[in-house]
Amino acid sequence: MGDECEEILEIAEGPSVCAPGSKQPAEHPATSVRQELAYGIKFWAERSFDDALEAVRMEIENQSLELVGEWDMRNYLKTKLGVDVPRHHVLAVFSPDLVYRALSLDKDLGLLLPVNIVLYEQGNGTIIECIDPITYFEMADGKGLEKLSRELKAKLEDVISHVAVGVV
Repeated sequence: MGDECEEILEIAEGPSVCAPGSKQPAEHPATSVRQELAYGIKFWAERSFDDALEAVRMEIENQSLELVGEWDMRNYLKTKLGVDVPRHHVLAVFSPDLVYRALSLDKDLGLLLPVNIVLYEQGNGTIIECIDPITYFEMADGKGLEKLSRELKAKLEDVISHVAVGVV
């Protein structure tokens, strides 16, 4: 792979290109594909679900974020509806500093917190995605959240891109 990555317009399995990242890939780098959504960022990574989930948990800590909740949607849907779906987890993430700053600007912003990182099985890999805080916090129009949103977006992007390209 070259130093620069191509723009990817849709998620695909199999041969793909890298995602930008500042760290060197791990010994066995994952193949990944990046997609920008209207409301988030999405990677398909050539990693097992268990490996990707553990790596996301580790990278959340590396980015000074906190995992405050986790939902196993596969188990939940099996228990509640008796349906089988591929593995799917939702991870609720906070940054104490950013939460404090957000609530200092507007006490009602707790309605938008925490933010989520989602992983689910797809083909021979795992989808890893997160909300785009810039788009998400636009609902709180005029509250001075631009800087905070950019900081949180950078941390979330680092979590999912580092996992997708095999840094962790």
